[in-house]
Amino acid sequence: AFGGGVHVNRGALSIEGGTIKANTTTKSDTTRGGGGVYATGGTVTLSSGSVENNNARNGGGLNLDGSSTFTMTGGVITGNSNTSNYGAGVTVGGGSSFTMSGSALIEKNTDTGAGGGGVMVYKGDSVFTMESGTIRANTADIRGGGVCVYGNASFVMNGGVIGGEDPSDANTAESGGGVNLYSDWMGNDPSFTMTGSSLIKNNTADQGGGVSRYNTATATLKMYDNATITENFAEVGGGMYLGGGSITYFDMYDSSSVHHNTATRSGGGIDSISTEFTMHDTSSVHHNTAGGWGGGVAHWSNDLMIMNDSSSVHDNETTSSGGGIAVTNRAGLVMNDQATVVDNTAGENGGGIFTEYSAATPANPTSLTMNGGTVARNTALGSEKGGGGIFFDGQANKTVTLFISGDSVIVDNSAPNGHGGGIYSNEPYWGQMVIGSDTVFERNTASAAYIPPTTVFDDYPSIEFASISIGGLVPYHPLN
Repeated sequence: AFGGGVHVNRGALSIEGGTIKANTTTKSDTTRGGGGVYATGGTVTLSSGSVENNNARNGGGLNLDGSSTFTMTGGVITGNSNTSNYGAGVTVGGGSSFTMSGSALIEKNTDTGAGGGGVMVYKGDSVFTMESGTIRANTADIRGGGVCVYGNASFVMNGGVIGGEDPSDANTAESGGGVNLYSDWMGNDPSFTMTGSSLIKNNTADQGGGVSRYNTATATLKMYDNATITENFAEVGGGMYLGGGSITYFDMYDSSSVHHNTATRSGGGIDSISTEFTMHDTSSVHHNTAGGWGGGVAHWSNDLMIMNDSSSVHDNETTSSGGGIAVTNRAGLVMNDQATVVDNTAGENGGGIFTEYSAATPANPTSLTMNGGTVARNTALGSEKGGGGIFFDGQANKTVTLFISGDSVIVDNSAPNGHGGGIYSNEPYWGQMVIGSDTVFERNTASAAYIPPTTVFDDYPSIEFASISIGGLVPYHPLN
């Protein structure tokens, strides 16, 4: 039967102490199971006690179905497992809702099925709301070590911690150590919102140590207030990996931040593919580290990253290119208002911003547009090329574009071992690059002057360099 320990059928179960332990059900389909508790159309509360060491194919600890309601204000869900379907600790399905608050703890559950070590939020407009409490040290073989949100389900994190202060608190998975978003095969898409002082910390995955979006046709992620993703680790996307599917909509507001994450490959803070990523207010991506492109952000494929207001990407580092931001493969970056890219370091090219042309076309280029904002105090350590502030990989077919206007500021950047302290243009096709005369371009340094080309291109007159930067030099010389 469903519910190895308890089956709640349109009734109510209140757990105020004691233990539901070591129960098993082998009966399961895609929404029903429940090793410890199975509820359909029921109400379950847990304020003390534990649900532990139960096993099912679906919902090892608890399985909610048929618009059930589960409220957890205390107690612990631990040591549960599932073997083939979804959710080792808790599965929230069939339009059910789960609210977690107080001292509630979900830990050390193991998913060897399709996802959701701690919690699986499964389709049918099911909702998981986390007000406080902790989800830690859970494991999923494939996706969502802490939480997996599948299909048209949603996760609202208003507080609490996923992971913890110690590395032993890490939730782990192949994709999304902390949280994973995954669409169903009918294209129903999940959403995830972080508000308040919610914290995702010290989680580990191959893709997206803190958060991953994978194989979703469309997904929506939002961060508000002081929501934080920090000290997570992955091969790709130390803090967040947003890839696969058609498009992700990701917005950061207020003072939300992604910081001190590590990726051995690209995207120390965020690795975003086919993502409309917008930073607002004073949101920030900072102090992240990568072994490949994009110490702070690696932004790929088709869509824009937009920095508005006083948002910032700062103090990030990579041993490769794009200390702050790497933009490539038909993606674009737009800086507005008082947005800043400052104090980033690249071991090779583009200390602040790195642009690259692969797979771009004239109709769908890789692009960088500054309508304002500041690129300052960035460093590129490469000896062959450089670009302390910006590395611009211009191409003859104009598949990469650079436009700088308004009150944009490019100052105090350096390429101590190479060229182009402020901007390095990899190929001098000037018709792709327009620098407005009102741009402040000062105190950028490099080890050697850039040698200008002997050919003057027909479209050269479209360039309007900042007079403050050129002095008496030839017009295309001051990119150092």
